[in-house]
Amino acid sequence: MNCEAFTLENQIGRTDSSISHHDAKTIHNNEDDGIVAQTDESVKETFLPSGSKANRGYFIFVCFTIIIIITGSLIVYYKSPEPPSKTCTYVLKSMADSSIGFDSYPQSVNVADFNKDGLSDIIIVNAGTNNIGVFLRQEDDSFSDQIIYSTGSGSAPSALVLADFNHDQQVDVAVANYGRNNIGIFLGTINGTFTSQKIFSTGSSRPIWIDIGDFNSDTHVDLAVVNYGTDTIGIHFGDGYGNFAQPILTSTGFDSIPYALVVA
Repeated sequence: MNCEAFTLENQIGRTDSSISHHDAKTIHNNEDDGIVAQTDESVKETFLPSGSKANRGYFIFVCFTIIIIITGSLIVYYKSPEPPSKTCTYVLKSMADSSIGFDSYPQSVNVADFNKDGLSDIIIVNAGTNNIGVFLRQEDDSFSDQIIYSTGSGSAPSALVLADFNHDQQVDVAVANYGRNNIGIFLGTINGTFTSQKIFSTGSSRPIWIDIGDFNSDTHVDLAVVNYGTDTIGIHFGDGYGNFAQPILTSTGFDSIPYALVVA
C-alpha cells in the first residue's frame, strides 16, 4: 500500500515537472502517452503567424493586379490613335438684294404664291412711298424687281392681309391706309397681278392694323380693323364679291390707343 502511494506521488510530481518544463504548452498523460490538452499559447504560435502571412500575400496580390489594370488602361488611352476630326463648314449662298425703294419705309410684309408657279412670292407695304410692292420669286431663288401698286397719295399704308375675298381661288390683298382713313382692296388675277385699288371708308379713324375672319358665319371673308385714332375696332362684313359693308364699331376704351389685334 505504501509502495502504491509513493508511485502515485512520484507520478504526480513528474506531471507537475512536465507542465513546468514545457511552459504550459502540452500536458501529457503517462498512462497512454497521449495529448490531453493544448493551451492557447500553442495555438498562437502555430496558427496566427501562418494566417498573417497569408493575408499579407493576398493583399499584395490585389494591389499588384489593380496597378497592372490602371497601367494598361492608361497605355491604351494614350496610345490609341485619335479619330479624324470633322470640321463643319457653313456654305452661304449670296443673293442679289431686292430694293424696295428709297425712303419707302416698309411697315408690313406677307408671303403667298401669287402667280401659281409653286414658288413663294413676297408682298410689302411701303408707307413712305404710298404703295404696296410685289416681288415674284424666280427659279434660281432670286426675286424679280418690285412691282408697285399705288394706295393713293398720302395714304401711308400701315398693314395688309391676304385672303380670297371673291371666291375665285386667287390671292387678294386688303390694306389699312392710315393716312387716308380707308381700306384698300386689290383683287388678284390669274397671272399674279392685281386690279386697281377699291376703297372702303373707315371714317376719321386712322386704321393701323387689319386682320380677317368669318364673323357672321356666312362663309365670306370679313375684315377686322384696328382704329388707332378713335380707340375702336371696326368689323367690315364681306359679301363674297370683294365688297365690304360699313364698319360695326366696338370701343376699346378712352385713350386705349389700340395698335394691333389677333383673330382666333
